[in-house]
Amino acid sequence: MRIYAACLASYNNGVLHGIWIDASDDIDAMQAEINAMLRTSRFPNVTVSLPDYETAARAAGWTHETARFTGAPSFQRSGDKTAFQFDSWKDLCESEGIEPAEKLVPSAEEWAIHDSEGLGDLGEYAGLAEVARRASVAELADDRDIPLAVLLQFASDYMNGDWDSADLESEVDERYRGSYDTWRDFAEEFTEETADMNAIPEWLQGHIDWDSIARDFELSGDFTAYRDGEVGSLYLFWAC
Repeated sequence: MRIYAACLASYNNGVLHGIWIDASDDIDAMQAEINAMLRTSRFPNVTVSLPDYETAARAAGWTHETARFTGAPSFQRSGDKTAFQFDSWKDLCESEGIEPAEKLVPSAEEWAIHDSEGLGDLGEYAGLAEVARRASVAELADDRDIPLAVLLQFASDYMNGDWDSADLESEVDERYRGSYDTWRDFAEEFTEETADMNAIPEWLQGHIDWDSIARDFELSGDFTAYRDGEVGSLYLFWAC
C-alpha cells in the first residue's frame, strides 16, 4: 500500500517531481517524507524552518569525523579525547540534551496524491488522515478476506463517514455473514443452519424451490449485499 505524492509547484511548471511513500497509520512519518520531497523542488515558493542539529552541536563544542576502519560517524567533545558513536547529529543532540538551532530553507508548499496502490479509489486530495485510515482498513480487509472496496462501501453506507478502523472492525464482526457465489448458495446454507432439515422427508427436500427462497432473502431487507466487481463473489452483511 503506497501513495505517490506530487509537488504541485513542479507539476504546474511542467516538471514531474514527487515520491512514492508507504501508506501507514503514522501520519507524521508520511508528512515528513513529503516535506523532504517538497524541499528538493526546483520551484520553491515558501521558506520553512528546520532544526539544525549540527550547528547547535558544534556550538556546544562537538566535532565530527568518520572512523577510519568502520566508516561510522565519530564525535568528540572539545577538550575530550574520548570518541562517541552516534548515528547522526540529531542523535547526539537528543542524547546530550542539546536544543537544535533553526535554519530557514526554500521549499515548495502544495502537494497532491497523483497515484496510489492498494488503497482503493483514493482521490487527489484525500489527505494523509484518509490514507492512514485506508491503510488500516486494508489490513482488516486482508485479515477478514473481504475486498477493500467492499469494506469501504460498507463503511460509507452504515457509518456516516465518521469512523476509524476499530469502529469498522467491530461492525464487521457483528454484521458480516460471509461470501457466496449466489443468493441461492446463501439461502441453502442459512436454511440448513437455522432450520431442522431432518424434519423434512428426504424425498421432499429435493423439491424445495431454493431459487424462490433465495429471492425472498434478497428482497427481505434483512441483508445488505455487495459484489466484488460485476460478476465476483457476493458479500453479505446483516442490515441491522
